[in-house]
Amino acid sequence: MGAQNAKADMERYRQGYPDEPDNPREKDNLRFYKGEIKSTPEGDFIDNIHTSWWGKYALLERHHGYIQWLFPIQENGMNYESQKLQKHEIAAIKADQQCLARLVKSYRLILDFFGIVLKDEATGALERNPENWKQCFANLNSSSHNYLRITRILKCLGEFGFEHMKAPFIEFFIQEIYVNRQLRNCRTSMANYWVGTIRDDQERARLEKLIDENDQREGAATRPTGAGRAAGIPPYAGGGRTAAAAITSMSDDDDDDDDDDEEDEEYEYRTVANRHNKSKQQQPVAGGTVANPGAGTVAATAAVGGNAGNAGNAGVPPLEPAAAPTTSVAAEPSTAPAASANSGNASPTEDNNTTTTTTDTTAAATDATPTTAATTTDTDNT
Repeated sequence: MGAQNAKADMERYRQGYPDEPDNPREKDNLRFYKGEIKSTPEGDFIDNIHTSWWGKYALLERHHGYIQWLFPIQENGMNYESQKLQKHEIAAIKADQQCLARLVKSYRLILDFFGIVLKDEATGALERNPENWKQCFANLNSSSHNYLRITRILKCLGEFGFEHMKAPFIEFFIQEIYVNRQLRNCRTSMANYWVGTIRDDQERARLEKLIDENDQREGAATRPTGAGRAAGIPPYAGGGRTAAAAITSMSDDDDDDDDDDEEDEEYEYRTVANRHNKSKQQQPVAGGTVANPGAGTVAATAAVGGNAGNAGNAGVPPLEPAAAPTTSVAAEPSTAPAASANSGNASPTEDNNTTTTTTDTTAAATDATPTTAATTTDTDNT
């Protein structure tokens, strides 16, 4: 069930959701990006988020309601106080340079949370943030719900003309996973989901081939090739488990230990979300927040990059907010051809795609060279 849902979801995304009608009455995403309304629940105006939330990693980790506002997509989310992105909103935001500049700032904000810097907006090239990459990589390696957020982020970039930023993002992770051997636990999600957001067939095939070649060098023969993924074969179950130190995730509710279990959980949450949104259209209901059932805690054996922090906010120690970039962003929207293939992942709370999730919630190290072992097991591929 999970693999087929993922394949269908990515095909719909790459084709622009041709079966999704536009609702002109829903304008919350546009109004938020114009700075007219706050995100909810417990959110703020977008410009305030870009400045006041910058560098507050514990907040960005544990808050599960902002990601749908910063990175809207044409799918219902599990934040019932946010709205699905409408086609008229896409056109309006792409026509507004200030909105596009804000979208790039949102991207910079979340990249900083991951320990990454957008080096070149024109090319989408990325580099490590020398000030925080060790502790942020450690958190990213252990807090798997962020992998699900990344799928949403990549989809959102493609909706608003920033398709050119997606391949450099994946290339950065290929470098960190296979060459620098840092973000080992991101490998499965990258290979089976993030690449699926690339709309250009040739570019997507190039990245799949690059990943396959690196996997073959490492002897990861059990992972399906690009053709295998297209056929819906279950993903390679190996994710790097580090032999150095573990950290405690800043999220205190992540208990995933199996990719396929999470796929089935997400499908169930997705069904609940759709029912709720349908009922909301028929009868107004009070908005609320839903805890993230897919996020979790990785037990700590040692604190990495500093003290472990307070309960619920352990792992990556919160830093003093760094000054957000103040330069104006002149983003030119670009488009990429639609295509069809496979892959995709989603999170019940963050990504909220109608897809599956493959994550590896194993412990993470920082600058020590890790050893890897395939620790996940397949349970239900129906």
